Parts: sequence; structure tokens; C-alpha cells
Amino acid sequence: MITSTTTLIDAMRKLAQDIESGDGLANMVIAEAADRLEELDKRAVALRGALVSLLVDPREEELELMSIAFYDERNKTDDEKRRHAAVKVLLTYPEEVQS
Repeated sequence: MITSTTTLIDAMRKLAQDIESGDGLANMVIAEAADRLEELDKRAVALRGALVSLLVDPREEELELMSIAFYDERNKTDDEKRRHAAVKVLLTYPEEVQS
């Protein structure tokens, strides 16, 4: 069983409040970790939404990228590489994108 991200963030915040450390460093580190995890989760949700949007209304260049089974990154722009990476995530983890 995997704990939900929200539950994990809440637990970390509770630990950050309850742990007694002499200098407070442990509290700060745990609180910052919770904040970072929350931010990463928000970004993951946004990325999933963008990928679902791409599936619903794909642009021609993204459809072309989806049709490429083996993608050669040589001589590609950074933007082309980023788009391909997004499509690769979508095709590799479709169940994650749907949730």
C-alpha cells in the first residue's frame, strides 16, 4: 500500500510541529520537505492536465511526435525534445495521466 501524497504531506507537517530538537533544524527540514513535496504534487497534477488536454485536442506536431517509435534527439531543438519527453511520459504512464 502506498500512502497518498496528501496524507504524507500532512504527516510531515505534524512531525515538523511535534518533534523536539534543540536547534529546530529537524523541524525546519521536515517542514521544507513537506512544502517541496506539495509543490511537486501540484506540478504533477498540472502536467497530467496538460497531457490530457493534449490527448483531447492534439496539435499536428504532437501527433507527429506520437507516431515516432524511436526518436533520435540529435539535431533537435530543446522545445522538440521537451515535447517528445511529454509524449513519452504520456505513452509510458497512461493510467497516471487519467487519474
